[in-house]
Parts: sequence; structure tokens; C-alpha cells
Amino acid sequence: MSRAAPHPLRALLGRLAAAPAALHRDEGGAAMVEFVIVFPAQLLLSLILIQWAYLANAVTIVNQAAFLGARAAAVADGMDGVNAQDAARRSAARTLAALTSSYPSNTPGNIPSNGRLEWPAQGGRLGYSQARQQQAYGHLEVRVHPHPEDGYVSCEVIYDYVMAIPVANNFFARGRIAEGGFFFGVPQSYNPETNERRLQCFRIHRVGFISTPWTRGPQ
Repeated sequence: MSRAAPHPLRALLGRLAAAPAALHRDEGGAAMVEFVIVFPAQLLLSLILIQWAYLANAVTIVNQAAFLGARAAAVADGMDGVNAQDAARRSAARTLAALTSSYPSNTPGNIPSNGRLEWPAQGGRLGYSQARQQQAYGHLEVRVHPHPEDGYVSCEVIYDYVMAIPVANNFFARGRIAEGGFFFGVPQSYNPETNERRLQCFRIHRVGFISTPWTRGPQ
């Protein structure tokens, strides 16, 4: 006895009921392909945004260091062998030490004897570690420009900021191991200590000003 053929409407309903399961199986593979394509780009964008935030913070700190360097130069009186240039450099290094890390430094020691970032305290001395002091001074250039005729002092601070985020640093920085960043990197030379590290850096250049009201300006 032959089996009766299913009703066309029932067969159609059966196919419609099985369609979501088949579609779900197909979408599973498509979602995996989309993830493989999108995730690297999303990860790179996230790293770039994080590095940009670190860089914005570094620019703010260097700007503050330039102002404090100008202030230190303006009030320096030459006592204890600290002239305006040394005072500005020590003040800037003290501020920029916040951008350093405690990893061992392979750069030569260049910490001035009168510029150590340590201070006497009860029960000992407080300050930054040797490695952080070396990094602060090694990546720093300070130029003081007094303008007594105009009644102000300016301090020029140039700091080679080490980029911390891998891959993303190549979009901003230029170091000895790279020709140039995609966004802001420009051909320029760095301090010998910076080059010795062979790390990606971004050179930040800021100038701070402070008035000297005790200086007689033009009448």
C-alpha cells in the first residue's frame, strides 16, 4: 500500500518551520567571519585612543613643567651653585618624573649633583628612584630665556615622551627604529639617551612664561 503524499500546505509549513534553524546555522559562520574581520580594526582603534589619551596627559604635564621651570628661573638667586638654568632644569625634571617608569634604565647617569630629585624627611629621604631620575633628566632639554627689559622670563622645555602602548605608538611617534609616525611623527633628532633606549618617542615642545614684577621694564 503506497503512502499518501503530504498535503502541499502542510509541506510548505514544514519547510517554513525548519528555515530558522538552518538560518541560525548559517549565521553562526557569518558572525565568526565578521568577528575575525572587525576585531583587529576595533582593537587597533582602541589602542590608538588610549595612546592619544596618554599623549594628551603628557602634553599637559610638559606644559606645567615649562611654567614651573620659568618660575624657578625667575626666583633663582645663584645660592648653593644653582643658577637660573640649573634651577629651571631641576624644577622641570621634578614635574616630568611623573611621566617616567621604574624599569631599569640603560642610559648613562646624568643626574646633576645639585639636582637630585630627593628631599630630606623624617627618618630618611624621600624622592624618585634612580631609574626614574635618569629618565626624567635623560629625555629633557631646558633653555631659559630672560627678558629683563620686558619684565618676564621664559623657559623652553623639550621632552622626549616614551609611548607606552604597543602598535599604537607607531601612529604617533618617531624613534630610532622607525622612520615616522602616521599622524604626528615628524623627522627629528632625539637626545642620545633617548636613542640609546631604542624606544618609540614623541617630542613635546612647550614654552612657559612668568612675569618678574621686580624687574624694571620699558617706561
